Amino acid sequence: AEFYFLRGVLHDHPHHKARTILEQTKAAMGPESVLLVDEMIFPKMGVNLAAASIDMTMLTGLAGMERTEAQWRELFDEVVLELVKISVYNPGNYEGVMHVRLPG
Repeated sequence: AEFYFLRGVLHDHPHHKARTILEQTKAAMGPESVLLVDEMIFPKMGVNLAAASIDMTMLTGLAGMERTEAQWRELFDEVVLELVKISVYNPGNYEGVMHVRLPG
């Protein structure tokens, strides 16, 4: 497919399971495919109370987590995917779409 879209999926899972989801998606991708990952992208420090509450809910309810840009990059790097662009559409809630491709 040309596009793969994951919205609010990866934050539901701990690191190792999110990595597995990405590995399986990567296996289906072709050289022109784009993976669009719609998630919260936290700043390194200073998130608002509502966002911190969502993060704690993910942690305690699902063993998941909201991630910083650095944590997203690390996750994509581990499965050898390239984060090429971030399109923030709701900065107050840290929501954005990450455009991810196969390297090369």
